[in-house]
Amino acid sequence: MKLSFFLSALLAAAAPVLFHSAAHACAVCLSGSADDPLTDAFNWSVLFLMAMPYTVLGSIGAFLFYNYRRSTKRASEPSARTTIAPLTWIHKESGR
Repeated sequence: MKLSFFLSALLAAAAPVLFHSAAHACAVCLSGSADDPLTDAFNWSVLFLMAMPYTVLGSIGAFLFYNYRRSTKRASEPSARTTIAPLTWIHKESGR
């Protein structure tokens, strides 16, 4: 058991050295310079992909916070609108 774990860990550690061509399969690893427009494009795309979940969750959180604040403000204010007559028609009150 320990021997098979040790051999698999050794193979995993040696794999990048033995298969160095596979390490260059990454699109960012292929570009040679930092001034390359392709490198900049990959960096910006990673930035947008990382920022999108935070933007969506932040928008949902801000909406919930806004609704909470609005409901507490309405609950603390005295109600200016009072219903003069009920809006539903009740059959027994109509006299028919």
